Amino acid sequence: MQTTLPNYAKILPNLRQEGDLIVDDILKFLVEKNKINDFNAFINQLQTNQDVIHLKNQLEEKGFLAEMPIHLVIFFENFTKIPVFISEKKIQNGHQFFEKYMPALLSMLGYLSLPYCYAGADGAMVLHFSERLGYDTQKRLLETAQFVTDVMQENAFFDASKKGFVSVLKVRFMHAWIRLKLLKSNYWNIDWGFPINQEDMAGTNLAFSWICVRGLRTLGYDILTNDLEDFLHLWAMIGYFLGVKEEILPQNAKSAYWLDNAIAVRQFRPAPHTLSLTKTLLETLANQSKQIPAVLVPSLVRYLVGENVADILGVEKSIFVNMPFGFIFQNQKINTENLQKTLKELFEKEKVEIKLGEKVSGIREQVSGISD
Repeated sequence: MQTTLPNYAKILPNLRQEGDLIVDDILKFLVEKNKINDFNAFINQLQTNQDVIHLKNQLEEKGFLAEMPIHLVIFFENFTKIPVFISEKKIQNGHQFFEKYMPALLSMLGYLSLPYCYAGADGAMVLHFSERLGYDTQKRLLETAQFVTDVMQENAFFDASKKGFVSVLKVRFMHAWIRLKLLKSNYWNIDWGFPINQEDMAGTNLAFSWICVRGLRTLGYDILTNDLEDFLHLWAMIGYFLGVKEEILPQNAKSAYWLDNAIAVRQFRPAPHTLSLTKTLLETLANQSKQIPAVLVPSLVRYLVGENVADILGVEKSIFVNMPFGFIFQNQKINTENLQKTLKELFEKEKVEIKLGEKVSGIREQVSGISD
């Protein structure tokens, strides 16, 4: 557990050149031994925590561990061990917090977490080169929501019938595979840092925890600091199982604030690919939005990420800046008739003619994929 505030400005530069050392080495070994396709098939058929309780034994029986260095084998043997810094009580409280605010927290993934990640120009290059996100943002949003739902279920890591360990294992090896492909390609510039490096993974962990709660507070939710820190503790455990170093897994509000600030100062800046990713995301959110009318999506994103980040992402200002977004989120029974009345009053005040549900305009940008 963190007792003193790390010097993030000092440690982040080195961590930017580091991925997930042990899993990266495991993947390289499997590729060298021509076992990667079989291993991928094995990983994909895992369904629940029960399937990974004896992970090392299963892999050994299937021949994956033959000739594998012992320090890599130990990873599979210890994978499901809960780290010593974890408090099961705080973990359960974190799950309960998510359950209480689940609809709003899931909404924050698209309206706030992804835009926050896009603002880090170098880290966003991975997403720019990722064919899956560039061509099908909606699928990526659904997969992200599914992952979060899997790891946020009560006892997700303490119940054999749940999916916590399986989900993080799959994501961790997916990240390693993307790193390997990018480093072997002609696309990646190491000046951007290692693909999916420790700094970017810490930023993503913040995006799903600290940043989401900050979004709720922006919308007017009264979130207690103890609840926030239990939620951070839960995400610290998830980050640990995803391969993030403990020193950049904040478990209190002060550490989260300063890590967020350090990453933003180092990484947030405008770039053509961040504008492209944001345009695609806004269009996708507008097309699938049910709770928020499509025309309000850019304004909501700007409201949540803040003026500075919105300018970095190219999210334009609009007349809807003063919309009661907090009311829309907190009143789950709000209906289209009431919202339309509010919009009508705003339109008449601003003398603007626009239809409720009008889609956000914009051209969907094509994103380069990763070559084999």
